[in-house]
Amino acid sequence: MQRTFVGLILLSGLSLALPAGAGTNTAESDVAYNTGRNFLADGRAELAVERFKLSIELDDKNYFAYKGLGIALAKLKNYKEAEKAQRKCLDLNPDFADARNDLGTTLMLMGRRDEARKEWVSAHSSPFNPTPDQTAANLGQSYLEEKNFIEAARWFQKAIQQNESSPRALVGLSTALIEQNRLNEAILLLEGNKQQADPELLFTLGDAYYRAGRFPEARAKVEAVAKADPIGPWGRRASERLKHFPK
Repeated sequence: MQRTFVGLILLSGLSLALPAGAGTNTAESDVAYNTGRNFLADGRAELAVERFKLSIELDDKNYFAYKGLGIALAKLKNYKEAEKAQRKCLDLNPDFADARNDLGTTLMLMGRRDEARKEWVSAHSSPFNPTPDQTAANLGQSYLEEKNFIEAARWFQKAIQQNESSPRALVGLSTALIEQNRLNEAILLLEGNKQQADPELLFTLGDAYYRAGRFPEARAKVEAVAKADPIGPWGRRASERLKHFPK
C-alpha cells in the first residue's frame, strides 16, 4: 500500500517571534516569511519561493525562511535546490529536527535512500523533534517499499509507541505483518485501534479478513469503505475488491 513520506509540511505555528531591539530588516524578513508561508499553505509554491528568498535577502540568518524555501522548492520538484536550502537551515540551527525531517524526505524523493534514513534516524533521536512518530513512520515506509518487512515493522512499532492512534503507523505495521503472513496479529492490531473510521485503515482490516478467509467480515468492512469514500482512492479500491469476493 503506497504511502507518501511525511516531512515537507509545517509552517503552521512557526511565525517568528522578534527579539527585543530587532532591526527593521529582521522585521521585514519576518513579514516576507509569513507571506511565503501563507502562499505555501494556499498551494502557490512559486510565489512562496519568491517571498522566502526575499526574507533571506533581508535576514540571511532566518533559518525558518530557509526551511520554507526548501519545502516550496521540493513541491516544485526542484530537489537539488531544496536540499541546499535545507542544509543551510541546518547549518544555521543544527538542532532544528523538523528541518532534518524535511531533508530526509527530499533525499528520499531524490532516490538517496541511505542518506535519507540517516537524516531521519538523527531527527528521530533528537529531543527537539515535534513529530517523532512521523519520522519513525517514514523510516518504516522506506523499508516497507523495499519489502524489508521486519525492519519496517520495527519502525512502525516505534511510531505507534509515540502515537498509538496514528492511522499511518497502524496501517504500515499491519501491512508489514500481513506480508509476513502474521494475519492474526495484524487483525488484532487493527481491531483494537480507535481510528477505524479512517478509510485506508478500514480497507486494510477488510484485506486482512479477506486473506484470512473471513469473507463475511471482509465484505462488511470493504463495503463500508466503498460507501464512505465512493470517489476517493480507497473507495475505488474497495469497489474493485468487491468484484473478487466469492459468490
